[in-house]
Amino acid sequence: MNRGVALLVAFVVYAPLIAGCSRQTTTATSPVTGPSPTTPTPPTPISPAVTQLVITGLPAPLVFDVPSSLKAGQSYVLDATATLSDGSVAPLKAGALTWTTDNPAVASFDGNTLQARQEGTLRITLRLIYGDVVVSRDVTVRSSAEIIREERADRVDCGTPRVCPYPFCPRVGPYWLFPVHESGTIELIDVQNHGWGSPSNYVHQLSPKGESLKSWLLLKNNKERRTATVPGGYMYVFTMDADLGPCGDVSAVWTHPG
Repeated sequence: MNRGVALLVAFVVYAPLIAGCSRQTTTATSPVTGPSPTTPTPPTPISPAVTQLVITGLPAPLVFDVPSSLKAGQSYVLDATATLSDGSVAPLKAGALTWTTDNPAVASFDGNTLQARQEGTLRITLRLIYGDVVVSRDVTVRSSAEIIREERADRVDCGTPRVCPYPFCPRVGPYWLFPVHESGTIELIDVQNHGWGSPSNYVHQLSPKGESLKSWLLLKNNKERRTATVPGGYMYVFTMDADLGPCGDVSAVWTHPG
């Protein structure tokens, strides 16, 4: 075979292999990083900055140092206002806040709606998502019953003046606080050892500051005085008095609106 023919054969055999190689393409993939992940863009922090949060939507305490009271089975929509670094006050959008409770069996949140489930105590916490501002409130959940029965007992120190947590304070005897959320009737069922010589029993309506607004006399054996019609939304206190005040073990039973 002459040299020209040999070159022609070589070209015919190897040309398809070169062409095939030239048609192959390779896509480089990093086994370490993989494809770039998509990250959400965080919301822009509030400006001016939030310096203080205030929870709104809870019932007001009946006296200043008593936690707000919720009724089992009811829902409460809560909101918040913020004090900003420039001194202004503004409502906050729900998306800027998180709401939690430390006792979800008693009450829990769905968004900013608090569902009261059963009697008990809990703390609710409001937190600003972007920032270090947090505020908490203690609340109680009361029974859903319409009529509450109170059974109280105490031991009174003879001759010792009564010391009370609020401005109103009887001179002697027991000091039994109870809330009345709905208007209705208080009825005295029983009372033991409420003094000698004109023994009397009273319920006093207290202001939010703990001052006496009005009082009603209750007498167990007097049909006209066994009950008292009272307004709701107040804290009340049951007391006893007499010419010779109660001394030693005392007790009373009464009912009131829930």
